[in-house]
Amino acid sequence: MWIDIIVAFLILVAIVLLCVFSLKIDLFLVSFMPLFLIILIKVTLESEKDSGESSLLSKVSGFFFSFKSIVFTGNFFWITILALCIVPIFIFWFHLSWRKKSSIVSFSVSKIEHLDDSIVSYVMTYIVPLTSLSYSSQLSEYVSNISLFILIMILYIRLDLVYLNPVLMLRWNIFRAVLDGENRFVITKLTYAQFDSKAKNEKTKYDFQKLSNSLYLLNR
Repeated sequence: MWIDIIVAFLILVAIVLLCVFSLKIDLFLVSFMPLFLIILIKVTLESEKDSGESSLLSKVSGFFFSFKSIVFTGNFFWITILALCIVPIFIFWFHLSWRKKSSIVSFSVSKIEHLDDSIVSYVMTYIVPLTSLSYSSQLSEYVSNISLFILIMILYIRLDLVYLNPVLMLRWNIFRAVLDGENRFVITKLTYAQFDSKAKNEKTKYDFQKLSNSLYLLNR
């Protein structure tokens, strides 16, 4: 048990360090947070024992008891999954606050395009297949899923696909835009119509917060 706890702690430290020093890795893990949450809920429901009680309160308490028994019994894999549900998003907010003043750049906007379809395709192609992992999965299934996850992460970072992030879409709209003549990706709370009105005035420059070489944040 102590070995599992130590391994889980070392993995948690590694996750924090990777997310702090690499925004791309952090954004990748943020994009997969729904997957981690779905897997945790799935394995909790699978391991939940039927107590014979039919009341909602008893079912809810049974769910949380099963969740506690899975995550807090020293199994480093599920502790890691829980950490991946929580840590990346907090570090992302840290990145936003820390870079707020030091990474401001000004661009003119000349053309914009919505990316909703790309985000949906990303979810269906990469996230959904990995939900096959279950509480009763064999070692080979863990290895194959983890290998696939690492491969996706390498491609995500190598191709700078940081804009493919369903979690960011819960707060911002994501656009492809031409900024000073170059294709970039922009996250903003502005609607398409509001952002398009800025694009029509090509001589005006707007302040963007640089998140990566291809991803920028535009505040209102």
